[in-house]
Amino acid sequence: MRAARIRTLVLAAHGSADPRYPAVFDWIAARIVGNRPDLDVVVGYLDHCTPRLAELPTEGAVVVPMLLGSSFHLTVDIPSAAPDAIIAAPIGPDAWLMAVVADRLTEAGWTAGTPVTLAAAGEVGLADAASLLAELIGVAVTPVLVGSEPIRGEAVATYLLAPGHFADLIGACQASIISAPIGADPRVAEVAMKRYDAALPPF
Repeated sequence: MRAARIRTLVLAAHGSADPRYPAVFDWIAARIVGNRPDLDVVVGYLDHCTPRLAELPTEGAVVVPMLLGSSFHLTVDIPSAAPDAIIAAPIGPDAWLMAVVADRLTEAGWTAGTPVTLAAAGEVGLADAASLLAELIGVAVTPVLVGSEPIRGEAVATYLLAPGHFADLIGACQASIISAPIGADPRVAEVAMKRYDAALPPF
């Protein structure tokens, strides 16, 4: 079977000085191992956390960027850190991830009909993510880049994978409803596995 040819999956995450950040990716890695015991799954970081992606043996591995869209990290940093790996597509935007974002909004107290601001940290594809979320929840969704423009609105959806600096900036805005980051959710692991499988070369 095709999946047997490459047995190493590397989750490439940005990293953060926040100690809560790596726990999310450790959980996702463990979830994938539970579902796919045929895979060796490791997490590598671009900054702040260890192990660094550039320090891992990634030759022949499939690297899945744990990014929510295209960015400099995707096009330059990850290929530079893992030059002999197969680089899969980033996990976002994806309808399954937006379903998690919708759940986090509901958990934060959002009610149907309330317009939403989708706040993210600079990745290309935010407009597409906002469109996916709008389709799911049936209201207007306004995309905002954290740190580049003010975060306005009654309800703010945090479009980040894990706690950290940008999540703290979103949490400090004046909205009455602010959702938590996507976090440790089985659907994130499922999307990462989809990206891995799609990146495998043919026989």
